[in-house]
This record gives sequence, structure tokens and C-alpha cells, in this order.
Amino acid sequence: MNMANILLPILLCISVGVISGRVLRLEVKTLSQLVLYILGPCLTFSLLIKVQLTSSETWQIISFTVLHFVLGIAIMAVVLYLTCYAREIKTSAILSAVFMNSANYGLPVVLFAFGEAGVERAIIFVVMQLVLFNTLGVFWGAQAAASWLKAFKKIVYLPTIFAVALAIILRVTGWHLPKSLISTADLLGQGAIPVMLVLLGAQLAGKKELNFINLVFGVTFFRLIISPFLAFLILYFLFKTQDAITCKVLLVESAMPTAVNNILLAIEFKGEPDVVSNIILVTTIFSFITLSVLIKILLS
Repeated sequence: MNMANILLPILLCISVGVISGRVLRLEVKTLSQLVLYILGPCLTFSLLIKVQLTSSETWQIISFTVLHFVLGIAIMAVVLYLTCYAREIKTSAILSAVFMNSANYGLPVVLFAFGEAGVERAIIFVVMQLVLFNTLGVFWGAQAAASWLKAFKKIVYLPTIFAVALAIILRVTGWHLPKSLISTADLLGQGAIPVMLVLLGAQLAGKKELNFINLVFGVTFFRLIISPFLAFLILYFLFKTQDAITCKVLLVESAMPTAVNNILLAIEFKGEPDVVSNIILVTTIFSFITLSVLIKILLS
């Protein structure tokens, strides 16, 4: 498996952001709002509309995703509680540890390794990650800079929540939106991933050195090593699923590097974008090694 063919386009998109950030002086705040309030919701809606799996498989993947997320939050919260970092830094580190790059990095890897059957299962994981990111992730990120009530209000007015609700209603009732509206959502959703990568590059453009080295590599170790090991324990001891493809897909997705959209929360809710961008950069680079080893084991 040639991981370079998957990783290189991602690194090139980030490089475009770095160059654009330095030459054009892109407004990072505007880009983050574009993804968080327009492109991201369209991506979530498009994925939910298209996915096709049995109810039992779907609920198994949903349950795994939620449990893996909760345990990850708990582990990181306990570990970081013992440190002396500021609240905003801890919040950014925790979110960077539990939200992985399951879409624009994860889906191509799954497709290459396990085919269309793997992608169908990965999409459920991706959608649940987006739902968790736009609910509990937004709440966790917002409460670091405001009260819990204000954080809850941020969730209520987030467009992604309405996108998820609309998609569920359409699937349950069998109703259909005009094809032009579906195509518009697809088109806007396709723009979310490249814009997020350019946003990461623009954020990195102003960096001159790697800060918070111990924290960055600690989160990297959790994201690339502890997270897939935790996924293995959940699948083996709790779910005991007989579906080999589902297990392999979930293990690979749980080993993905930190999600680019974590920068959105750090920028929008006054977190620590420098910490997040460092973690994304380091986890993405090292994931080339860890994912190659993991996939080789799973395909052997």
C-alpha cells in the first residue's frame, strides 16, 4: 500500500495554505467561520443522506464511536488535570486527542485498504464524529471561554444540528428535497475538506517554532497509539463483533491523526490555535508510519 499517494495531497493542500497565508495574508477567522457555519453542515448533511447500512451495523458503529469518544475524553481529562497548563490549553489538547481526521484522511485510506464495503462503515463513523464535534466538542470548546449556559446556546444555534435533524427526518419519512438543493449541499460539502486543510496551512504560516513540545508529543502518543489500542479493547471485550471489516475499519479510523477542524473551535472560542496546529502537524507526519504498520497487520 502506497501511503504517500494518500498523504501527499493532504500535505500539498496544507502547503497551499502556508503560502497563501504568508503571501495573501488570509483572514483565518473568516475561513474558520465559513467551514463551521456553511461548508461543514453541508458536508454532514450530504454524508447522512447517502449512507446505506443495516440498522444493527449502524447502531453498533454509533455505539462504538460514542463510547470511544467518552473514554478518550475521560482519560485525557484525568491526565491533563495533573498538569499546570492553562484551561484553554487543556481544552484544546483534549479535543485534539479525541477528534481524529476520519474524513479527508480516513476515508481515502479505508477505501484503498478495504474497498467500498469499508467506506460504507467508515461514513457512519465520520458522521458520528461530526455530530459529536458539533455538539459536545463545541460545548467543551465554548465553555473554556464562557459559561456553560453560553456554551449550550452555541450548540443550539449551530447549523450542523439543523443539518443532522433534517437528514434524519428525510430518511425516516422518506421525503425528498428537490434535486437542485441536494446537489447544492453536495457541492458546498465538497469544499469543506480542502478549505479546512488550507486553513491549517494559513494557521501554520505564522509559526516560527514548535511550542508546548511535551504536550504536543503526549497528545500525539495518545492519538496514534493509545486511541487504536483503546478501540481494540472496546471491540474485543465489549462488542465482540464478528464483522471483520467493521472491526478493521474502526481500528484504522481510531488511529487517524488529529482532525483539522479542531482549529475551528480553537479560533472561534478563543482556545489555543498554536497548540492545535502543532498537534495536527506532528500527528499527521507520524501517522504515515503508524498507519502503515497498523494496516499491514490488519491485511496480513
